[in-house]
Amino acid sequence: MKRHYSFLLLMLVTALLFSACKAETDVGQDVELALENPPEEETAYPPDESAYPVEDLLPLSEEAYPITKADLGMLVRTWQLATYAENGVESEAPKQTLTFNDDGTYALATEAELEKGSWTTILMAVNSTLILKTDASDTRYYQILALEEDLLNLRTQCEGIQVDEGYLP
Repeated sequence: MKRHYSFLLLMLVTALLFSACKAETDVGQDVELALENPPEEETAYPPDESAYPVEDLLPLSEEAYPITKADLGMLVRTWQLATYAENGVESEAPKQTLTFNDDGTYALATEAELEKGSWTTILMAVNSTLILKTDASDTRYYQILALEEDLLNLRTQCEGIQVDEGYLP
């Protein structure tokens, strides 16, 4: 009888041991699957946090394309705002010029004011960001949708409104 209880006890411990090993294996497989297939929300590419502070991330646009350092030479000039849209609804573009200088400064002239500051970019594989920092220390972030010899398209978000701006030289 003593042997019978010892055998049952040994079988119980073995069963618990196998079930514990099985549980670890299943969790490991789930973690591997989760890493290989992240949820859609987590597939956006966050900016390099050492590059600049980020409060609101702009959503990636399928229209954007990678900008190279060589492309930035096309940015250095004066651009005239030609198209303007809020949440996809186009309206008449206000009179506005945006001048980029090769020393990293910019000037934004409207009918009412002249804003000056510095500009920089964050160039990533699928998303390029233009950062305008005013002399008054305000910072704005724009997604560069297109940068060509004769076209500059920018997108930003302001208080939940998506603003698309199209500039011509």
